[in-house]
Amino acid sequence: MSYKSIILTGLAMLSPFLSDFTFSGVPLHERSPYELSKEKFNSTMRYFEAEYGLEQANQLEALKMELISKGHDEELLFEFLSEARLNDRVVELFRENILRSTDSGDISYEDFAARINLEELKEQSHRFVEDHREELLQAEEIYGVDFRYIVGIKGIETRYGDSRSTGNFNLLNSLVTQYILADRKRFSVSQLDAVLQLNKKYNAEVQHTNGSYAGAIGVAQWIPFSLLHYGKMEDINDITSTRKMIPSTANYLSENGWNSSLNGSPVVPGSRNWNVILRYNRSNTYAKVVVEIAEQIER
Repeated sequence: MSYKSIILTGLAMLSPFLSDFTFSGVPLHERSPYELSKEKFNSTMRYFEAEYGLEQANQLEALKMELISKGHDEELLFEFLSEARLNDRVVELFRENILRSTDSGDISYEDFAARINLEELKEQSHRFVEDHREELLQAEEIYGVDFRYIVGIKGIETRYGDSRSTGNFNLLNSLVTQYILADRKRFSVSQLDAVLQLNKKYNAEVQHTNGSYAGAIGVAQWIPFSLLHYGKMEDINDITSTRKMIPSTANYLSENGWNSSLNGSPVVPGSRNWNVILRYNRSNTYAKVVVEIAEQIER
């Protein structure tokens, strides 16, 4: 780190304390909430410039302006974005995505299946059906989605709710990193917009949730936009409940065009229901695993 960076980082760390004494000549107790929030965000901007660079700090400001254009209050965004930090590992994992590598042929499907231990997932799928048969059949009745494909999705997403598979990346940091470093600006803005709407809808702070490097959270590994539009939840904590996320997953597949008249028939590449599974994850390898798990389960 350069001498200038060390000084700027030190000032950024000290600014919350220094600001107790001066803010445009206004004592702390006389400042408005807006002024306090703005100073908090400015402190983060100084930290970004010192730690990551001026361009990255400018990108954080640009992100704030994009979210303002979505109708969000600037004072709220000062607070919301002031907690953001960048995570280089997010960018690395996008490059290392083994689903995409398998789709492209760089990794064989057999190798991919071995890496995720597909045979074990198939065994676990039967226990999952036994434990959740009532919810699965009820979801199929209400939404018309063959319950076996819900089971397949649960398997590849989080190994049936295994806490080690739900991710440990802070959601806010993941999405801000995607905006600034991973050239996923449109996606990031749409997801952060959804996070803010979820916060308002459920009186929550979804940005503090941990999930995948790509910004998926909960036992169903949903991005915030999907939770907002397809989730069947009473409380934001329902994202950690397998029982609650089963109907949510069925609703997602139904709303994206699942053809219930084909329930019980094989799902083949290019078919309508195959393409619906691709709406969950745009990888043919992903869809193939879901189908393999699903179709070894008896109806």
